[in-house]
Amino acid sequence: MTRANFRTRLGVLLVTVLTGGVLVACAAPPAAAPAISEFQIATDKTDNVVTATAEGDRLLVDVQSASGIGNAGVRAANGKLPSVVVMRLHLAGLEQLTFAFGDAVVKLSVPSSGDQPVLQSVVEAGQESPITPESPYWMEVTRPAAADGVFEVISPPAYAASPPANFTVGWIDFYR
Repeated sequence: MTRANFRTRLGVLLVTVLTGGVLVACAAPPAAAPAISEFQIATDKTDNVVTATAEGDRLLVDVQSASGIGNAGVRAANGKLPSVVVMRLHLAGLEQLTFAFGDAVVKLSVPSSGDQPVLQSVVEAGQESPITPESPYWMEVTRPAAADGVFEVISPPAYAASPPANFTVGWIDFYR
């Protein structure tokens, strides 16, 4: 084999390998586009981290708050939110929680000592009224078993009757 013939064959081989690489790259499936969240969340402070995850007809809202005081607005990117919102608040205490949706604001306070009852009220048309467990605005609350546990609050039946496209949740920890 002559030197010129060797160079020609080497050139053809390089062109074939490079062309094959380009064809394989073109045939490869495109990289997956980043997932677009179904929910938009706006918090009042950078140390408040709030996430929202849909689980069937429930929306799990997880709240981590270093300062223990804050609020967050949650909005559905498309359409309405799930019919039940489960708020998990990683706080040492829960002096006050507000859950605002539609024209209503539900307020909740969990006493920090003893087995005192959870206090709740609703504000509608500028009027605040205390509520009982029979009210469609009553929110179920699970207290944490330990001091640095998680409060779990479930949105009221009035919310489930007509879930809007957004709501706001605010919190105040007892120990801040």
